[in-house]
Amino acid sequence: GSVQASLEAVVVKQLRADGSKLNSAGREDMDVRMLGGGRPFILEVHNPRAALPTAEECTAMEAELEAADDGSVTARGIHVTDHDHYHAMHEGSAEKEKVYSAVCWSEKRLTAADVQMLNAVKNMVIQQATPVRGLHRR
Repeated sequence: GSVQASLEAVVVKQLRADGSKLNSAGREDMDVRMLGGGRPFILEVHNPRAALPTAEECTAMEAELEAADDGSVTARGIHVTDHDHYHAMHEGSAEKEKVYSAVCWSEKRLTAADVQMLNAVKNMVIQQATPVRGLHRR
């Protein structure tokens, strides 16, 4: 299932809501796994009929989410927020500097001088074309 479906199974149920919309900082392709500490997100809950959750209930939702689906989707620091945080989250993601690593291969055997030259490269600017499958998000 999707990250949104996993979150909804816990949060929408807890708040007795009609549904939700997942808003995240940045994006991931469907076939890319999120590694590291994850990314900030806001789950916009539609028509909740339960009272706003307490800090203890938010902690319980985190535990329930981690216990579901072998912990494939987890969330830390679940809390109630407002619309100002939504805007701040998206402003921050546009300014985020990204760090990538890559596995490269060469048709020729690299010499020690070649490796030294490659290791000396710092702050490389990569010009990346948006894949056709991602154009609908631009």
